[in-house]
Formats: sequence, structure tokens, C-alpha cells
Amino acid sequence: MDESQSDNTTTSSGALPNESTMTSRRFWQILIAIAVAAIAIRVGFVLGFKRHFALRSDNFVYHYSANLLVEGKGLINPVQYYAKPSVITPMADHPPAYWFYLAAWSLLGVKSILGHQLVTCLLGGVMVVLAGLLGRRLGSQRVGLIAAGLVAVYACLWINDALVMSESLSVVATGLLLLAAYRLLDRPSLGNAALLGLSCGFAALCRAELLLFLPIAALPVLIRIGRQTTPGVRFAVKRTLTLAVVVGVAAGAVMAPWIARNLTSFKEPVYLSTGLGITLAYSNCDETYYGDFLGSFNFYCPGKFVPGQDPSVDDIAFRKKVTTYVSAHKSRVPVVLAARFGRLWNLYRPGQQIEIDALDDRNRKVSLIGLTQYYAMLPFAIGGALLLRRRKESILPLIAIPISTTFAVLLTFGMTRYRVPSDFVICVLAALGANELFGRVRRPRI
Repeated sequence: MDESQSDNTTTSSGALPNESTMTSRRFWQILIAIAVAAIAIRVGFVLGFKRHFALRSDNFVYHYSANLLVEGKGLINPVQYYAKPSVITPMADHPPAYWFYLAAWSLLGVKSILGHQLVTCLLGGVMVVLAGLLGRRLGSQRVGLIAAGLVAVYACLWINDALVMSESLSVVATGLLLLAAYRLLDRPSLGNAALLGLSCGFAALCRAELLLFLPIAALPVLIRIGRQTTPGVRFAVKRTLTLAVVVGVAAGAVMAPWIARNLTSFKEPVYLSTGLGITLAYSNCDETYYGDFLGSFNFYCPGKFVPGQDPSVDDIAFRKKVTTYVSAHKSRVPVVLAARFGRLWNLYRPGQQIEIDALDDRNRKVSLIGLTQYYAMLPFAIGGALLLRRRKESILPLIAIPISTTFAVLLTFGMTRYRVPSDFVICVLAALGANELFGRVRRPRI
């Protein structure tokens, strides 16, 4: 049997085709099949385990706010509204992208909790396709399909789709952001710079910390492009500044309507959200500095608090209270930060973290599966990053995601679902590392 016959036999048996014989059409066929399988996994989990559950945290706000928005009541606080319909309080607890995603489906008649779960599962298919395209760009078509497969089965990603949370959309935004960054690196142009800016703006409307991608990765990428594409320092600076302006304007254009709405809806200035204050309040108290919840959160931390009519005022009050507490416990801050870091990356009390994550209705068995997969992929992901470094490929866009995630967690508290944009990156890097390792194992020795 010759080599081509061997490749065709491998393909027909269900394994990945040989890279040298895989056509673009075949790549897309397999990628779409993986995306469909990913959606099936997520839908199966929803129907089998999470079809009936109580909305009791951020998912309550996402679900009911989306429906109230479609009913013409605006983006208001559903907790206060259903308690007292005469009280209409504008809300900006989170950036709005996931609200609008759910509202679009509610407008089409998909208004139930189950309906919102199922349409969130569709995002799992989108993130699989994005992982495949990113893996192909960074490695090969085979790497892309491995990355897509990892994203499809990685429990730390698909568990979120059943919870009616914004994490799933934030992973999609991460994929778009990374693809736009590498597209600009490959083909520097004003149009691709604008595309990166639009992606940054959209990502920030999914998760506020993703806006950090601009200073951490986008600016260094633009400086690199300026140096490589123009002769002389003066022209390089001009080129970099031009691209930076385009990126900034495009990102600002996406965020401007939301920011304008917030600046005109609240007493105090609000830009992306009013959620930072209460988040800080949950994670800065004796229970999270000295107790069993070190580095995590505790619902009793804020103490007795009655929300007012204006969330922006409440946000400032929470921040002042937290600042006072932190100032009185400065010596403990390094320990707390280390614990938050450890919880985020499952280096500190991972077993307890599964129990804490269960407060968000995360299934314990699925969380354990995800933890095992995470530990298994992490060495391959590190290998993938080193491989890109050795190839002199820019890895800054990729590592900017874990950096921004870590920054947000150090500021707030450690929780597994805060890591999901980085989990997407881990899958892609692990695909690179695994493909390289298996290639070396299979490569005949001379």
C-alpha cells in the first residue's frame, strides 16, 4: 500500500486525514462536524442534567432582563422590578453583549429558561469553529481540528452553556479577537486594524477585562508592524500611530452607544458596568482574608445592605467600604492575592474550589472532569507556547488573555468560570503542543 492509499484509508476510518492530503473542503467538513458534535454535547447536558434548575445569581439577571428589554421596559433591574413593579431602576451590572444576544432570541419568541440555555449552546459550535481557524493559522489544518476537538469536549467550557451566563459569549469574543490580531499581523492594513478595534470593542462588551487586550497585546503588535513595514524610526512611529488611532476609534465606536447610555442613566459616571463595587465587597472581608474562603468570595461579606435607586451610587459606596477594609489589612493582601491566583489556575485547594463553584450551579462531577482535562492539557499548552516562541511567532495576543484574566481575578476573587477565555487559549496551545509531540513520535528515525 502506498502513502496516498494509507492516507485515504486513515481518513475513511474516522481519524484525521494526513496534513499533506487534506483539502480546504475536507478541513471544513470535519470542522463543521466537530461543531455539530459540540452543540450536541451541550444540548445533551442541558436536557439530561440542567433542564430544570433555579436561576439564583447572575443568570437570573441575564434571563429576565433580556425578556424585560424585549417587552419594552428597557434594561432594568429585574429583582427590584418583580418585587415592586413601580420601581424602575436602570441597570448596568455587567457589560451588555450577552443581554442583547438573549434579547434577540427573546424577540423571536425564545423566552423560556430552557430556550435561553439551548441558544447559548449554539455558541459552543461557534467557538469550535473559531478554535479551528485559529489553530490552522498558528499551526496547520490538523492543529486546527485538534483544537476544535478539544474545545468541543472540554468540560470547563461546555458546562457554562447550561447556566445562562455570559462566559460562552466571552469565549466567542476571545476567538474573534485573536483571529483579528493575527490577521493584522499577517496583512497589515487600515481595514484589518479597524477589524481588530471592532473585535476589542465587542470583547469589552462581553467581559470588561478583555479591554486590557488593547494595551497588553494590540499596542505591541502595532509597534511590531510599524517597525517591520516601514523604513526608519520616523515612518515607523507614524505608521504605528496611524494604526493605533484606527484601532482605538473602531473599539470606541462599538462601545460608545453603551457608554453614552450609562453616562446619561446614572447619577455617577458609569462606563462599562456598575458591578465592580459589589464584586469587591464579596471578596474583601475576614472570611476571605483569614477564613476558609481565603482568596474566594463570601455572600455575607457585604453585610447588611439595602440597594438604592441608583446603582452607580451603590457601586461607589461598596468601593469606599472595600478600600477602608483593605487599608486596615494591608499585611494580609499578598497572601490573599496568592490564593486568588491559585484558585484561578487550580493550584490552591482545587477540591474546595469545585464545591465553591457549585454555588453557581456547576455540576460537581462535570467540574471534576473539567479539572482533570485541564491538568492533562496544561503541559501540552506550555509546550505549544514554547513551540511558537521557537518559531519566532508572536505569542503576545495569546498570553494577553491569561494576563487580563489574572489581573481581573487578583482584583476580585478566584473562580473557575472567570478563566474561560483563557481555557479557550489553553485548548489551542495544547493542540499545537500535542500535534508536535505526536509528530515527533511518529516521525521515522534515520
